[in-house]
Amino acid sequence: GRFGSHALVIMNHGQLRGFVGRQLARNDANVTTVITDYLNQAVSKITQMRDIMLLRREVDVAVVGGNPTLNIFTAVPNLQYLRRIGARDAQGTLFWLYHALTEEEGAIRAAAAVEGASATAVAFYLLGDDVKLFPTPVSDQTLAVEYQTGFPAMVNDADENVLMRQFPLLIAYRALADLVELFWSVQWAQLWEQRYAQELQRFLDYDAAFSITSTPHYVPGPKSTTWD
Repeated sequence: GRFGSHALVIMNHGQLRGFVGRQLARNDANVTTVITDYLNQAVSKITQMRDIMLLRREVDVAVVGGNPTLNIFTAVPNLQYLRRIGARDAQGTLFWLYHALTEEEGAIRAAAAVEGASATAVAFYLLGDDVKLFPTPVSDQTLAVEYQTGFPAMVNDADENVLMRQFPLLIAYRALADLVELFWSVQWAQLWEQRYAQELQRFLDYDAAFSITSTPHYVPGPKSTTWD
């Protein structure tokens, strides 16, 4: 990233925290702990945005035959939003499971597709932290889970993530805007809000260049309270 006309090289949490501290002219121990909290809060806010290609991931998850439910947060660490779940048919072709809004709808979809008996799930329903599959897989199978990732909280100086490596100012400006508004002045915070808005647009433009879907279908994570 860049700050003014001077190159800014940030590779980890310690360096990012130091940069924010210099903008505040505060690097004493009491403030550095607060800065870390606000940096983590900034990362959380940014990763809660939808349709971020940079944060999109896909992972294979094993499902035990005879078990209709899967704890999605245990199976997929750092999951922010669940996008979709896929399974493979007898020929090995990947298809995406139908997202049922109720358990009854899931059962109806399963019955209509397979006449009440199949070794492969065709639909799923979000039940708390769990994904419930319809019908219950008869044997072990592997599901493809497409999701948007978050990141573990930064604690140690060496902690880092891909968002920090590629867009450190995005995180720094968001944290500075929140910090300054709370502890200093709203007027000064507006400066950082403007810089954050500029960096956010640069981030979104960069991300859009790598997007592979024009109209993605989202399924909110089980702990989300909003629907697309």
